[in-house]
Amino acid sequence: MGAPAPDGKVAVVAGGATGLGAATAVRLGAQGWRVVVGDLRKTDAAGTSEKIAAAGGVALAVAFDLADPVSVAGLFEQATRRFGGVDALFDAGADMRTLRQFGGPPGATVPAVRGEHHRDAEEPVPVGAAPLRTGPVSESIRR
Repeated sequence: MGAPAPDGKVAVVAGGATGLGAATAVRLGAQGWRVVVGDLRKTDAAGTSEKIAAAGGVALAVAFDLADPVSVAGLFEQATRRFGGVDALFDAGADMRTLRQFGGPPGATVPAVRGEHHRDAEEPVPVGAAPLRTGPVSESIRR
């Protein structure tokens, strides 16, 4: 059983054009959220918005660049202009500039992060690899 409809609440899904972001945006739309689908690729964001609308939901596609603070502010300004405010944010987007600095040749590594401030390196982690937790998925995630 899904969550009850939020009665007109507004969610911004940053990075909502494809993948996890798009799936989240579509699900929120199906649950009654008004969804702002933000992504660098407006055409793809519009495709996700159209899926939400085709299922009876309400959505707005907005092109924005997570690496640009002015663009991010514009995303929220458009959401507020259209829907009167924002109640939730789901960020599936990524500013990849920092990771690209470490890109280098295949097998390049970035320092692992630990602690509150993420400044102490323990052991290097290969670029593109992330440690994954193993074990059962919680019930709340499966719903």
